[in-house]
Amino acid sequence: MDYQFLAKSMMAGSVNLPVPLLQYHHQLGLEDTDVLLLIHLHGYIQQGEYLPPIAELSKRMALTQSECYIKIQKLIDAKVLKINTEIDAQRRVTERYDLTPLWEKIALQVVNQVEDEVVEEKQARDMSMYALIEREFSRQLSPIEGETIANWTELEHYEPELIKEALKEAVIAGKKNIRYIDRILSNWQANGVKTLDDAKAASREFGTHTMKTNTKSSPNLTSEAKPAKPFKMYNWLDDNKPKT
Repeated sequence: MDYQFLAKSMMAGSVNLPVPLLQYHHQLGLEDTDVLLLIHLHGYIQQGEYLPPIAELSKRMALTQSECYIKIQKLIDAKVLKINTEIDAQRRVTERYDLTPLWEKIALQVVNQVEDEVVEEKQARDMSMYALIEREFSRQLSPIEGETIANWTELEHYEPELIKEALKEAVIAGKKNIRYIDRILSNWQANGVKTLDDAKAASREFGTHTMKTNTKSSPNLTSEAKPAKPFKMYNWLDDNKPKT
C-alpha cells in the first residue's frame, strides 16, 4: 500500500480536538491516561458512536476491560463525563457517553484565566501610575492619595493618558498635590473631555482665555508693545528635554 495514500487517509479521519483540553487537564485533576481515554471517547462520539464497546476501548488503551471500567468511573466521579439514558418511541432504552461536563469545566478554566489576566494587567497599570506620580512628587503617596488614584480608574473610569496629562499640567503649574490633579480631571469630565487631544485643546483654550483676560486688565500694554518671546516648557513626563 502507498504510504502517502495511507497518510492522507489518516488525516482525513482525524479527530477535532479542543486544544484547551491539553492545556488545562492538570487543573481538572486529570492524568495523561485520562486525557487519552477522553480523546478516544471524543473520537467515537464525533463518528456517531456514542457508546463504544468496552472491549474496543480497552484494546485501544492497552488496558484490561476491568481497568478501563475503573478509568471510566473515575471520569464520571470527577464530573467530566456522564452517561445519558434515553428512551425512544418504541420504548427502547439506549445509553450514550456525554462529554458536555468536560467542555464546560474547561471553558470555565479559560474564562477564569482571562479574568485573572485582566486583573493582573490592571494592577500592573495602577502600580505604574502610582510610581509615576511618586516620582514626579518626589515623595511617597499617602493611603488617602492612593485611594483617590484608584477611584480615578475604578469609579470615574478616567483614561490613563488623561491622568498623565493632568499630572503634567499640575507639575508645570507647580501644584504637586493629588487634589489639584483631581480638580483638573473633574473639570475635564464636566466639559466633555474624553481623549488626550480633547485635554490638550482644553488647556490651550484656557491659556488663550487667560492671556486675553490679563491683556484687558493691564492698561500699560498697547498694540505697539513687543510680544513676549515664546518659551518652551519641559515636559516632565517625557524622558527627553526639548531642544533649545
